[in-house]
Amino acid sequence: MKQKKTLADVEPMSPEELEKGLSNLSPFIYDAIKDRLDEIPVEIQEALVQKIPLSNDLMLKYGIPFNRHQMRIIALKAIYQNLLVGTDIRKALFDLLHGHNAIDGYLYELSIGTMEHKDEYIELLSSKLRRDWTWNRMPVIEQAILLMSTQEILEGIAPKPAVINEAITLCKEYSEPGSAKMVNAILDSLK
Repeated sequence: MKQKKTLADVEPMSPEELEKGLSNLSPFIYDAIKDRLDEIPVEIQEALVQKIPLSNDLMLKYGIPFNRHQMRIIALKAIYQNLLVGTDIRKALFDLLHGHNAIDGYLYELSIGTMEHKDEYIELLSSKLRRDWTWNRMPVIEQAILLMSTQEILEGIAPKPAVINEAITLCKEYSEPGSAKMVNAILDSLK
């Protein structure tokens, strides 16, 4: 089994190699950091270029944007906290982002946008459940995945197949075996 690389695996790069590598990063990341490169240690820049995973803490510390999967996980955790114990969605995000107030528009839509439509989404999703099942009977993590995914689909944030694929991945990571099938069926029925 291939072992994940860490910061210890970063290979030193010449300034020219680093500059070229940085310019070849995804526009999402490069545009967010290009004006702040002097604030980000060279080792972190080299890790980005060499596609070595960075911890969420390091990404937050240096203001490096997360990819969409990581943002979905943050939003999922915030929604889950709200549903489970009633934590205000903004407070949950603030805590998950280690005290950062500024959030990406995508993350905002996934989390705060979802909670703004929570009641109407619950009503819609409840109508998609089997007759012998209720929304409150469903595990809270699956509720959170369904709410967030419904927001993405209905608001046109991401293509429906990509949203369903991500929801299935999140189910496999955070929920019970077999939950992915139910989540897939419910989300696929949304128009």
